[in-house]
Amino acid sequence: MSTTNNLGKSYNFFSLMKFIFPNILMMLILSLYVNVDGIFVSRYVGTTALSAMNIMFPGCLSLEFAIGIMLGTGGSAIVSIKLGEKRLEEARKNFTLIIILGIVVGIIIAIIGTNFTYEIAKLLGASDLQITASIDYGKTLFFFAPFLFLQVMFQTFFVSAGVPMLGLLSTAGGGILNIVLDYYFIVILNLGVFGAALGSGIGYLVPSFVGLIYFGFMKRGELYFQKTKYDKKFVYKSLINGSSEMVTNLALGITTFLFNIYFLKYYMEDGVAAITITMYLEFIFMSVYFGFSMGVSPLISYKYGSKDTDQLKNIFKYSVFFIGISSIILFLISRLFLSNLVVIFAPIGSNVYNLVLEGFPLFSYSFLVVGYNVFASNLFTALSDGKTSALISFSRTLLFLSGAIIILPLFLKGTGLWIAVPIAEVLGLIVSITFILIKKTRYQY
Repeated sequence: MSTTNNLGKSYNFFSLMKFIFPNILMMLILSLYVNVDGIFVSRYVGTTALSAMNIMFPGCLSLEFAIGIMLGTGGSAIVSIKLGEKRLEEARKNFTLIIILGIVVGIIIAIIGTNFTYEIAKLLGASDLQITASIDYGKTLFFFAPFLFLQVMFQTFFVSAGVPMLGLLSTAGGGILNIVLDYYFIVILNLGVFGAALGSGIGYLVPSFVGLIYFGFMKRGELYFQKTKYDKKFVYKSLINGSSEMVTNLALGITTFLFNIYFLKYYMEDGVAAITITMYLEFIFMSVYFGFSMGVSPLISYKYGSKDTDQLKNIFKYSVFFIGISSIILFLISRLFLSNLVVIFAPIGSNVYNLVLEGFPLFSYSFLVVGYNVFASNLFTALSDGKTSALISFSRTLLFLSGAIIILPLFLKGTGLWIAVPIAEVLGLIVSITFILIKKTRYQY
């Protein structure tokens, strides 16, 4: 049995991109899960149904992603450091424990969510026009919560195990299956938003089972399932370490809720549909930053654990360079091809179409800075400094963005909503740069 791990290799810029590219592509494919649902629902069910799906996002997908990513990234950073330190048996036991914990928490959320979907939908502000579709969408996704947890966690651990391509292929398989099922359930069987959620849920099964089979039976490389026992210290440290990613995703849910409320106030149901489409498009562009940061994080953890400071410095330098270039490219793409992207969701000339074309150019300025904030948060998670990572996430997503959504419309009305994200990201960048400079001597990146 081979015990080599690709994380231990030396990387230049091009080999680093080759290693991380599967993870970027994997996140792009994952973004299709939500976007494909939105495309089929908006086209074949209607924009009111699309807004109903977005109503459920904070209490359903955002919550599940938040907890899954917290467990996955928080646990992965610790496991990767231990792999770098060659504490292999301890790393395997920790890995097995965090996966079991994810399954248990997923089952608990599934039970609670499916039994209280109506109450959750009303709490999130579903109108009489949206309530039925919101319940159908939310109840189905809650049912598949354990498999969403596994998919999210395995995405990170495939990289920790040095096999990011396996993560890419399994996620691609789930994404393709989701597209096929969306067409069948929504267009052929006319199942509406229930069909969209069912297609997504079944899509989660592919990477979940691939991960269980690879780590449970194939046992290749350094990382695989091993008999374990509850480790209170490890679990606590994982939760603290991954808290920033949890804050980011919970904040996404909270800010989505605020966006829904305020866009409903200024633009009615069409406004909720417009911000839903905007956030779908944002998710596509952001997946590049998320994929890169999640792909490079286990490398940073491993190099830090093995005390390879030269590689740590190089990886940090390469990361900043990549984010700078990709930020400009993504910003230009978002501006040049906006109308082509929006027409996928809404007919040309419709009120929703016009609202997105009017507001998104303001919103898109956030793409120039958000990549640095995502990387900074993941950097400190990878270094097992969860508190700093959480402070960065909390400031940019909860403090600055929530404040911008509430305060800016008082002076700028609807325009204030569209510039809330760019303003919050610029303020967040100041916080990120401050912590990077303060912590540089300590972590030697």
